[in-house]
Amino acid sequence: MNASANPVLVGGEEVSPGEVALTLETEGGAAESAPDALPYGDYLVREAEAPEGYLGTDAEVPFSIEEDGEMVELTGERAVANQVKRGDLELVKVSDGDLSRMAGVPFRITSATTGESHVVVTDGNGYASTAASWSPHTASTNANDQAADGSWDASASVRFGASGPDDSKGALPYDTYELEELPCGANEGKQLLGPIEVRVYRDGVTVDLGTLTNDDLPRTVVSKKSVTGEDELPGATLRVYDADGELVEEWVSGEEPHELTLLPGAYTLHEELAPEGYLVASDVEFEVAEGVPVTKVEMVDEPTRVEAGKVDAATGEPLAGATMQVVDAEGETAEVQAVTMADEALPGTAPGTTPGGLPQTGDWSWVVPAACAAGAVACVGGAIALGSRRRAEAGAAARSTLRPKAGAKGARRWGP
Repeated sequence: MNASANPVLVGGEEVSPGEVALTLETEGGAAESAPDALPYGDYLVREAEAPEGYLGTDAEVPFSIEEDGEMVELTGERAVANQVKRGDLELVKVSDGDLSRMAGVPFRITSATTGESHVVVTDGNGYASTAASWSPHTASTNANDQAADGSWDASASVRFGASGPDDSKGALPYDTYELEELPCGANEGKQLLGPIEVRVYRDGVTVDLGTLTNDDLPRTVVSKKSVTGEDELPGATLRVYDADGELVEEWVSGEEPHELTLLPGAYTLHEELAPEGYLVASDVEFEVAEGVPVTKVEMVDEPTRVEAGKVDAATGEPLAGATMQVVDAEGETAEVQAVTMADEALPGTAPGTTPGGLPQTGDWSWVVPAACAAGAVACVGGAIALGSRRRAEAGAAARSTLRPKAGAKGARRWGP
Protein backbone atom coordinates (compact mmCIF):
# COMPACT_ATOMS: atom_id res chain seq x y z
CA MET A 1 0.00 0.00 0.00
CA ASN A 2 1.25 3.49 -0.87
CA ALA A 3 2.14 5.22 2.42
CA SER A 4 3.74 8.24 0.74
CA ALA A 5 2.29 11.72 0.94
CA ASN A 6 2.09 11.84 -2.86
CA PRO A 7 0.92 9.49 -5.61
CA VAL A 8 3.43 6.99 -7.07
CA LEU A 9 3.60 5.48 -10.55
CA VAL A 10 3.48 1.65 -10.48
CA GLY A 11 3.36 -0.29 -13.74
CA GLY A 12 2.43 2.86 -15.65
CA GLU A 13 -0.54 3.62 -13.38
CA GLU A 14 -0.82 6.28 -10.76
CA VAL A 15 -1.45 5.02 -7.21
CA SER A 16 -2.80 7.55 -4.73
CA PRO A 17 -1.82 7.56 -1.06
CA GLY A 18 -3.63 4.77 0.87
CA GLU A 19 -4.28 2.71 -2.27
CA VAL A 20 -2.86 -0.74 -3.08
CA ALA A 21 0.32 -0.35 -5.07
CA LEU A 22 1.23 -4.04 -5.51
CA THR A 23 -0.28 -7.46 -4.63
CA LEU A 24 1.91 -10.49 -3.97
CA GLU A 25 0.90 -14.09 -3.14
CA THR A 26 3.20 -16.17 -0.99
CA GLU A 27 4.34 -19.61 -2.00
CA GLY A 28 5.99 -21.73 0.63
CA GLY A 29 5.75 -18.78 3.00
CA ALA A 30 7.63 -16.31 0.75
CA ALA A 31 6.88 -13.83 -2.04
CA GLU A 32 9.13 -11.61 -4.16
CA SER A 33 8.44 -8.69 -6.53
CA ALA A 34 10.37 -7.65 -9.62
CA PRO A 35 13.46 -5.48 -8.83
CA ASP A 36 11.89 -2.34 -10.35
CA ALA A 37 8.28 -2.97 -9.31
CA LEU A 38 8.05 -0.04 -6.88
CA PRO A 39 9.42 3.51 -7.32
CA TYR A 40 10.95 5.75 -4.67
CA GLY A 41 8.51 6.18 -1.75
CA ASP A 42 7.08 4.87 1.51
CA TYR A 43 4.95 1.74 1.72
CA LEU A 44 3.09 -0.57 4.12
CA VAL A 45 2.76 -4.38 3.86
CA ARG A 46 -0.69 -5.50 4.95
CA GLU A 47 -2.14 -9.03 4.74
CA ALA A 48 -5.19 -9.23 2.53
CA GLU A 49 -5.98 -12.93 3.11
CA ALA A 50 -4.44 -15.41 5.57
CA PRO A 51 -2.95 -18.71 4.38
CA GLU A 52 -5.00 -21.87 4.85
CA GLY A 53 -4.94 -23.03 8.44
CA TYR A 54 -3.82 -19.70 9.86
CA LEU A 55 -5.51 -16.77 11.55
CA GLY A 56 -5.49 -13.44 9.75
CA THR A 57 -3.49 -10.51 11.09
CA ASP A 58 -4.00 -6.74 11.08
CA ALA A 59 -0.30 -6.11 11.50
CA GLU A 60 1.30 -3.59 9.12
CA VAL A 61 5.00 -3.63 8.26
CA PRO A 62 6.40 -0.32 6.91
CA PHE A 63 9.32 -0.06 4.48
CA SER A 64 10.78 2.50 2.05
CA ILE A 65 12.43 2.47 -1.36
CA GLU A 66 15.21 5.05 -1.29
CA GLU A 67 17.58 3.95 -4.03
CA ASP A 68 17.21 2.70 -7.55
CA GLY A 69 17.20 -1.10 -7.72
CA GLU A 70 17.00 -1.43 -3.96
CA MET A 71 15.70 -4.81 -2.62
CA VAL A 72 14.01 -4.68 0.77
CA GLU A 73 13.79 -7.95 2.70
CA LEU A 74 10.97 -8.30 5.18
CA THR A 75 12.20 -11.35 7.05
CA GLY A 76 12.93 -12.32 10.62
CA GLU A 77 11.46 -9.85 13.04
CA ARG A 78 10.13 -7.77 10.12
CA ALA A 79 8.16 -10.67 8.62
CA VAL A 80 4.38 -10.71 8.68
CA ALA A 81 3.60 -13.41 11.27
CA ASN A 82 0.43 -15.53 11.38
CA GLN A 83 -0.84 -17.65 14.23
CA VAL A 84 -1.77 -21.17 13.17
CA LYS A 85 -5.29 -22.22 14.03
CA ARG A 86 -5.27 -24.52 17.05
CA GLY A 87 -7.99 -26.68 18.56
CA ASP A 88 -8.54 -29.65 20.86
CA LEU A 89 -10.12 -33.10 21.08
CA GLU A 90 -12.24 -34.72 23.77
CA LEU A 91 -13.86 -38.13 24.21
CA VAL A 92 -15.56 -40.46 26.67
CA LYS A 93 -14.60 -44.16 26.83
CA VAL A 94 -17.13 -46.71 28.10
CA SER A 95 -17.43 -50.47 28.17
CA ASP A 96 -19.74 -52.00 25.59
CA GLY A 97 -22.91 -53.45 27.04
CA ASP A 98 -23.04 -52.00 30.55
CA LEU A 99 -21.60 -48.61 29.45
CA SER A 100 -19.40 -48.41 32.53
CA ARG A 101 -16.73 -45.71 32.35
CA MET A 102 -13.26 -47.01 31.45
CA ALA A 103 -10.38 -45.30 33.27
CA GLY A 104 -6.72 -45.42 32.32
CA VAL A 105 -7.22 -46.11 28.61
CA PRO A 106 -4.48 -44.50 26.46
CA PHE A 107 -5.07 -43.04 22.99
CA ARG A 108 -2.30 -42.04 20.59
CA ILE A 109 -2.92 -38.91 18.50
CA THR A 110 -0.79 -38.66 15.35
CA SER A 111 -0.45 -35.77 12.89
CA ALA A 112 -1.04 -36.88 9.30
CA THR A 113 1.26 -34.10 8.03
CA THR A 114 4.28 -34.27 10.31
CA GLY A 115 3.94 -37.67 11.99
CA GLU A 116 4.27 -36.05 15.41
CA SER A 117 2.33 -38.06 18.00
CA HIS A 118 1.40 -37.81 21.66
CA VAL A 119 -0.68 -39.86 24.12
CA VAL A 120 -3.76 -38.79 26.05
CA VAL A 121 -5.26 -40.99 28.82
CA THR A 122 -8.82 -41.25 30.16
CA ASP A 123 -9.47 -40.29 33.77
CA GLY A 124 -11.60 -42.03 36.39
CA ASN A 125 -14.78 -41.03 34.54
CA GLY A 126 -13.48 -42.36 31.22
CA TYR A 127 -13.02 -38.78 29.98
CA ALA A 128 -10.00 -37.45 28.10
CA SER A 129 -9.32 -34.00 26.67
CA THR A 130 -6.37 -32.13 25.21
CA ALA A 131 -7.75 -28.73 26.25
CA ALA A 132 -5.75 -26.58 28.66
CA SER A 133 -8.96 -25.97 30.62
CA TRP A 134 -8.89 -29.68 31.52
CA SER A 135 -5.13 -30.26 31.84
CA PRO A 136 -2.93 -27.15 31.61
CA HIS A 137 -0.39 -27.53 28.81
CA THR A 138 2.34 -26.68 31.26
CA ALA A 139 1.45 -29.68 33.48
CA SER A 140 3.54 -32.80 32.70
CA THR A 141 3.54 -31.91 29.02
CA ASN A 142 3.49 -35.07 26.83
CA ALA A 143 4.53 -37.17 29.85
CA ASN A 144 2.56 -40.22 28.66
CA ASP A 145 4.53 -40.59 25.43
CA GLN A 146 7.09 -42.88 27.08
CA ALA A 147 4.85 -44.33 29.78
CA ALA A 148 3.93 -48.00 30.03
CA ASP A 149 0.80 -49.83 31.12
CA GLY A 150 0.23 -49.24 34.80
CA SER A 151 2.01 -45.87 34.82
CA TRP A 152 -0.37 -43.81 32.66
CA ASP A 153 -1.07 -40.32 34.01
CA ALA A 154 -4.52 -38.99 33.14
CA SER A 155 -3.53 -35.51 34.41
CA ALA A 156 -0.61 -35.16 31.97
CA SER A 157 -1.22 -32.68 29.15
CA VAL A 158 -0.71 -32.92 25.38
CA ARG A 159 0.92 -30.27 23.21
CA PHE A 160 1.86 -30.36 19.50
CA GLY A 161 4.34 -28.13 17.71
CA ALA A 162 7.74 -26.60 18.37
CA SER A 163 6.47 -23.55 20.26
CA GLY A 164 6.38 -23.64 24.02
CA PRO A 165 3.25 -24.55 26.01
CA ASP A 166 0.59 -21.85 25.90
CA ASP A 167 -2.61 -22.39 27.87
CA SER A 168 -4.40 -19.68 25.86
CA LYS A 169 -4.28 -21.80 22.69
CA GLY A 170 -5.39 -25.26 21.65
CA ALA A 171 -3.02 -28.21 21.86
CA LEU A 172 -3.40 -29.35 18.24
CA PRO A 173 -2.44 -27.18 15.21
CA TYR A 174 -4.61 -27.09 12.11
CA ASP A 175 -4.23 -30.56 10.58
CA THR A 176 -5.74 -34.00 10.09
CA TYR A 177 -5.05 -36.47 12.90
CA GLU A 178 -5.45 -40.17 13.56
CA LEU A 179 -6.68 -41.37 16.93
CA GLU A 180 -5.70 -44.93 17.93
CA GLU A 181 -6.53 -46.82 21.13
CA LEU A 182 -3.50 -48.45 22.74
CA PRO A 183 -3.60 -51.82 24.56
CA CYS A 184 -3.69 -51.77 28.35
CA GLY A 185 -5.08 -53.73 31.25
CA ALA A 186 -8.36 -51.81 31.14
CA ASN A 187 -9.20 -52.80 27.54
CA GLU A 188 -7.80 -56.34 27.61
CA GLY A 189 -9.98 -58.72 25.63
CA LYS A 190 -11.57 -55.93 23.60
CA GLN A 191 -11.26 -54.93 19.96
CA LEU A 192 -9.13 -51.77 20.00
CA LEU A 193 -10.46 -48.69 18.24
CA GLY A 194 -8.75 -46.91 15.42
CA PRO A 195 -7.31 -45.39 13.57
CA ILE A 196 -10.09 -42.78 13.69
CA GLU A 197 -9.52 -39.77 11.42
CA VAL A 198 -10.37 -36.33 12.79
CA ARG A 199 -9.72 -32.80 11.48
CA VAL A 200 -8.83 -29.72 13.49
CA TYR A 201 -9.67 -26.73 11.27
CA ARG A 202 -11.35 -24.15 13.50
CA ASP A 203 -9.41 -22.10 15.99
CA GLY A 204 -10.30 -22.44 19.63
CA VAL A 205 -12.80 -25.23 19.03
CA THR A 206 -12.76 -28.57 20.88
CA VAL A 207 -13.83 -31.43 18.63
CA ASP A 208 -16.11 -33.76 20.59
CA LEU A 209 -15.57 -37.36 19.46
CA GLY A 210 -18.49 -38.51 21.57
CA THR A 211 -18.75 -41.76 23.51
CA LEU A 212 -16.42 -44.47 22.24
CA THR A 213 -17.08 -48.17 22.81
CA ASN A 214 -15.45 -51.28 21.43
CA ASP A 215 -16.66 -54.85 20.99
CA ASP A 216 -15.29 -57.75 22.96
CA LEU A 217 -12.78 -59.88 21.07
CA PRO A 218 -13.95 -63.41 20.25
CA ARG A 219 -13.25 -65.80 23.15
CA THR A 220 -11.85 -69.28 22.61
CA VAL A 221 -12.53 -71.75 25.44
CA VAL A 222 -10.21 -74.79 25.47
CA SER A 223 -11.31 -77.80 27.53
CA LYS A 224 -8.94 -80.68 28.39
CA LYS A 225 -10.67 -83.88 29.46
CA SER A 226 -10.06 -87.58 29.98
CA VAL A 227 -11.92 -90.05 27.81
CA THR A 228 -13.19 -91.61 31.05
CA GLY A 229 -14.91 -88.52 32.49
CA GLU A 230 -16.39 -85.07 31.98
CA ASP A 231 -14.21 -83.17 34.48
CA GLU A 232 -11.25 -81.08 33.37
CA LEU A 233 -7.93 -82.98 33.23
CA PRO A 234 -5.15 -80.95 34.92
CA GLY A 235 -1.44 -81.16 34.18
CA ALA A 236 -1.37 -81.19 30.37
CA THR A 237 1.03 -78.79 28.64
CA LEU A 238 -0.94 -77.32 25.73
CA ARG A 239 -0.02 -74.98 22.91
CA VAL A 240 -1.97 -73.07 20.28
CA TYR A 241 -0.35 -72.32 16.92
CA ASP A 242 -1.68 -70.02 14.20
CA ALA A 243 -2.00 -70.85 10.51
CA ASP A 244 1.66 -69.87 9.95
CA GLY A 245 2.89 -72.25 12.63
CA GLU A 246 3.71 -69.43 15.05
CA LEU A 247 3.18 -70.13 18.74
CA VAL A 248 0.30 -68.04 20.06
CA GLU A 249 0.06 -69.23 23.68
CA GLU A 250 1.22 -72.05 25.96
CA TRP A 251 -0.29 -73.10 29.28
CA VAL A 252 -0.78 -76.05 31.64
CA SER A 253 -4.36 -77.27 31.99
CA GLY A 254 -6.06 -76.85 35.34
CA GLU A 255 -9.38 -77.50 37.04
CA GLU A 256 -11.21 -75.03 34.77
CA PRO A 257 -11.26 -74.58 30.97
CA HIS A 258 -8.64 -72.17 29.62
CA GLU A 259 -9.77 -69.01 27.81
CA LEU A 260 -7.83 -67.29 25.01
CA THR A 261 -8.44 -64.16 22.98
CA LEU A 262 -7.85 -65.03 19.34
CA LEU A 263 -8.48 -63.05 16.17
CA PRO A 264 -10.54 -64.75 13.45
CA GLY A 265 -8.49 -67.40 11.62
CA ALA A 266 -7.32 -71.02 11.62
CA TYR A 267 -5.46 -72.49 14.61
CA THR A 268 -4.06 -75.79 15.90
CA LEU A 269 -4.31 -77.06 19.49
CA HIS A 270 -1.25 -79.21 20.29
CA GLU A 271 -0.52 -81.25 23.41
CA GLU A 272 3.18 -80.95 24.19
CA LEU A 273 3.11 -83.11 27.32
CA ALA A 274 0.28 -85.28 28.66
CA PRO A 275 -0.50 -85.67 32.37
CA GLU A 276 1.04 -88.65 34.12
CA GLY A 277 -0.77 -91.83 33.17
CA TYR A 278 -2.22 -90.45 29.93
CA LEU A 279 -1.35 -90.61 26.26
CA VAL A 280 -0.57 -87.54 24.17
CA ALA A 281 -3.65 -86.65 22.13
CA SER A 282 -3.63 -85.90 18.42
CA ASP A 283 -3.61 -82.25 17.33
CA VAL A 284 -6.99 -80.53 17.11
CA GLU A 285 -7.48 -78.02 14.29
CA PHE A 286 -10.11 -75.34 14.79
CA GLU A 287 -11.20 -72.01 13.37
CA VAL A 288 -12.27 -68.78 15.02
CA ALA A 289 -14.98 -67.33 12.79
CA GLU A 290 -15.75 -63.65 12.31
CA GLY A 291 -18.70 -62.53 14.41
CA VAL A 292 -18.79 -65.66 16.61
CA PRO A 293 -18.37 -64.50 20.25
CA VAL A 294 -17.30 -67.87 21.75
CA THR A 295 -15.47 -70.79 20.11
CA LYS A 296 -15.31 -74.01 22.16
CA VAL A 297 -12.48 -76.50 21.60
CA GLU A 298 -12.14 -79.87 23.38
CA MET A 299 -9.18 -82.24 23.51
CA VAL A 300 -9.52 -85.71 25.06
CA ASP A 301 -6.70 -87.84 26.52
CA GLU A 302 -6.78 -91.63 26.85
CA PRO A 303 -5.16 -93.31 29.87
CA THR A 304 -1.90 -95.23 29.36
CA ARG A 305 -2.81 -98.92 29.29
CA VAL A 306 -1.12 -102.32 29.26
CA GLU A 307 -3.17 -105.29 28.09
CA ALA A 308 -2.53 -108.62 29.90
CA GLY A 309 -3.71 -111.99 28.68
CA LYS A 310 -3.88 -115.40 30.40
CA VAL A 311 -2.95 -118.34 28.13
CA ASP A 312 -2.23 -122.04 28.38
CA ALA A 313 1.59 -122.34 28.37
CA ALA A 314 1.48 -125.46 26.23
CA THR A 315 -1.13 -124.56 23.65
CA GLY A 316 -1.11 -120.76 23.80
CA GLU A 317 -4.89 -120.83 24.04
CA PRO A 318 -6.51 -118.07 26.11
CA LEU A 319 -7.65 -119.04 29.60
CA ALA A 320 -10.60 -117.54 31.40
CA GLY A 321 -11.36 -117.32 35.08
CA ALA A 322 -7.94 -116.50 36.56
CA THR A 323 -7.82 -113.85 39.27
CA MET A 324 -4.84 -111.56 38.72
CA GLN A 325 -3.48 -108.62 40.69
CA VAL A 326 -1.15 -105.86 39.53
CA VAL A 327 1.22 -104.27 42.03
CA ASP A 328 3.73 -101.48 41.51
CA ALA A 329 7.46 -101.50 42.27
CA GLU A 330 6.78 -100.71 45.93
CA GLY A 331 4.39 -103.62 46.25
CA GLU A 332 1.29 -101.42 46.33
CA THR A 333 -1.76 -102.58 44.44
CA ALA A 334 -2.00 -100.57 41.23
CA GLU A 335 -5.24 -98.99 40.11
CA VAL A 336 -6.06 -100.77 36.89
CA GLN A 337 -9.14 -101.57 34.90
CA ALA A 338 -10.30 -105.21 35.02
CA VAL A 339 -9.53 -107.33 31.96
CA THR A 340 -12.18 -109.82 30.83
CA MET A 341 -10.71 -112.97 29.29
CA ALA A 342 -11.94 -113.82 25.81
CA ASP A 343 -12.57 -117.57 26.35
CA GLU A 344 -15.13 -119.17 28.58
CA ALA A 345 -13.98 -120.61 31.90
CA LEU A 346 -12.85 -124.22 31.91
CA PRO A 347 -15.04 -126.76 33.73
CA GLY A 348 -14.61 -126.66 37.47
CA THR A 349 -13.26 -123.09 37.54
CA ALA A 350 -14.42 -121.06 40.50
CA PRO A 351 -13.78 -117.42 41.37
CA GLY A 352 -10.42 -116.93 43.10
CA THR A 353 -8.92 -120.10 41.64
CA THR A 354 -6.87 -120.99 38.63
CA PRO A 355 -8.79 -122.09 35.54
CA GLY A 356 -9.46 -125.81 35.18
CA GLY A 357 -7.46 -126.71 38.28
CA LEU A 358 -4.17 -125.63 36.68
CA PRO A 359 -1.35 -124.62 39.01
CA GLN A 360 -0.68 -120.93 39.53
CA THR A 361 2.09 -119.24 37.62
CA GLY A 362 4.74 -117.17 39.36
CA ASP A 363 4.81 -113.41 39.53
CA TRP A 364 5.52 -111.56 36.29
CA SER A 365 7.05 -108.12 36.23
CA TRP A 366 7.37 -105.52 33.48
CA VAL A 367 8.25 -101.88 33.10
CA VAL A 368 6.02 -99.24 31.58
CA PRO A 369 8.49 -97.33 29.36
CA ALA A 370 9.15 -93.68 30.11
CA ALA A 371 7.58 -92.84 26.78
CA CYS A 372 4.34 -94.34 28.05
CA ALA A 373 4.52 -92.27 31.21
CA ALA A 374 4.86 -89.25 28.94
CA GLY A 375 1.84 -90.40 27.00
CA ALA A 376 3.37 -91.84 23.83
CA VAL A 377 0.72 -93.18 21.47
CA ALA A 378 2.97 -96.16 20.67
CA CYS A 379 2.22 -97.60 24.11
CA VAL A 380 -1.37 -98.46 23.24
CA GLY A 381 -1.97 -102.19 22.87
CA GLY A 382 1.17 -103.53 24.57
CA ALA A 383 0.35 -107.09 25.73
CA ILE A 384 1.72 -109.50 28.33
CA ALA A 385 0.93 -113.24 28.24
CA LEU A 386 0.83 -115.11 31.56
CA GLY A 387 1.09 -118.91 31.06
CA SER A 388 -0.17 -121.85 33.16
CA ARG A 389 0.62 -125.54 32.68
CA ARG A 390 -1.58 -128.47 33.57
CA ARG A 391 -0.48 -130.72 36.41
CA ALA A 392 -0.21 -133.64 33.99
CA GLU A 393 2.58 -131.74 32.23
CA ALA A 394 4.45 -130.72 35.35
CA GLY A 395 7.21 -133.17 34.56
CA ALA A 396 8.09 -131.19 31.50
CA ALA A 397 8.89 -128.12 33.57
CA ALA A 398 12.61 -128.67 33.13
CA ARG A 399 12.16 -128.04 29.44
CA SER A 400 10.20 -124.87 30.00
CA THR A 401 10.77 -121.39 31.34
CA LEU A 402 8.66 -122.14 34.40
CA ARG A 403 10.03 -123.23 37.73
CA PRO A 404 8.22 -124.21 40.98
CA LYS A 405 8.18 -121.86 43.94
CA ALA A 406 7.00 -122.39 47.49
CA GLY A 407 3.49 -121.09 47.88
CA ALA A 408 1.40 -120.06 50.81
CA LYS A 409 0.25 -122.81 53.21
CA GLY A 410 2.38 -125.46 51.53
CA ALA A 411 0.85 -124.99 48.13
CA ARG A 412 3.04 -124.87 45.05
CA ARG A 413 3.30 -121.97 42.67
CA TRP A 414 4.68 -122.00 39.16
CA GLY A 415 6.63 -119.02 37.97
CA PRO A 416 9.09 -117.97 35.35
